[in-house]
Amino acid sequence: MGFQKNESEALLVATGRCCCICGLRHSIQLHHITPKEGGGTDDIDNAIPLCPNCHSEVHGSHASGKTTRIYTAAELRGHRQHRIEQVENVGKAAREPETRTQLAGLATTFEQIEALMPKLIAEMRKDLEVRPLSREFVLLRRCWGYDSKGYELEYYYDDHDQLENMTRILQNCGLIKDITDNKVQRYVISEEFARYVAS
Repeated sequence: MGFQKNESEALLVATGRCCCICGLRHSIQLHHITPKEGGGTDDIDNAIPLCPNCHSEVHGSHASGKTTRIYTAAELRGHRQHRIEQVENVGKAAREPETRTQLAGLATTFEQIEALMPKLIAEMRKDLEVRPLSREFVLLRRCWGYDSKGYELEYYYDDHDQLENMTRILQNCGLIKDITDNKVQRYVISEEFARYVAS
């Protein structure tokens, strides 16, 4: 049967349609906190939004022979509650006068960033015009073989001097997040930065 559609939609809105563990906004799935085979139900209180990677990790942590600490139902509920509170706090903060001042400061930050790396921002802008839903990107050299997942953007050391320094500055400003899981540097773009680049 699965979770009720209207309740699922309400939970996705309450969590900002983010993975409740890592915060990623890609291909969100609803996971049963207590598995059905373990007595769990399709009640929405037993649901947690997860990205495919975290969903797989949660399932894998229960496999026999694993030495990693498993995700307990209490921990998963804690992650979900934390994400809901984060989304609520962002909404409240955006209505505060001091936050509006901070947002004005963020616009200045974007302009400063673009002045530091105009070529990279121009390339990102062009890419997001063609692929407006893409939020992940990787750093590559043209001579490298790379098995693309099909949705990530690609930026090349060959085209941009000091590319790693540029991504470090973007990280320091909270505009991108490092999600590297192998030898290829991988990042996710924040929604605020994506909106600025696409504007």
